[in-house]
Amino acid sequence: MELTERQRDVLTEVFNIGVGRAASSLSDLVQTEVKLQIPEIAIISQEDIPKQLQEISDRSLSLVEQKFQCSFSGKAALIFPTDDAAKLVSVLSGEEIGSPGLDSVKEGTITEVGNIIINALLGSISNFLDETMEFTLPLYQEAHVNEIKPIDEVEARHVTIVCKTRFDVEDLRIEGHFMMYINVTAVDRLMSIIDKRIEEMM
Repeated sequence: MELTERQRDVLTEVFNIGVGRAASSLSDLVQTEVKLQIPEIAIISQEDIPKQLQEISDRSLSLVEQKFQCSFSGKAALIFPTDDAAKLVSVLSGEEIGSPGLDSVKEGTITEVGNIIINALLGSISNFLDETMEFTLPLYQEAHVNEIKPIDEVEARHVTIVCKTRFDVEDLRIEGHFMMYINVTAVDRLMSIIDKRIEEMM
């Protein structure tokens, strides 16, 4: 599914509201400035997800997943190459890469980062749709890219909103990927509301 330029602009604006909240929460958490940006947004089909994951890393991935429910249900994930996840944890926790200390805090740190970002971005979507969203607890997973099955519990007619998420913390820049797996009907509704907002602005 191709987004028009105006649809992409509105969707980017919606997600950037969430990104701003997430950056503020993360900065308060680690007591240092965390900058977040979403430079790219796309909507891809279920069949293109394995290719998208391979583009993130052809080796190991670290990800946090949460299911959500409103007038539709779905799943969201924040995904990093595992090496980049370790770098991010090192900067946020002060632990050295490869140290036992970093290994002991990695899962908890990435889970907390994922929980903050996923909730902020989904919160922006729920506000845009004027709905209340319920979330499950975040789950951490680390595995080779070929073993990651992010949509094994959803039915065939689902698509994925993919947002590249750029982290700037101190001198470190890392790109993660936020993925929101929802059905085609939900995407059509979202696009319909976006198109109405575009008409109102014209």
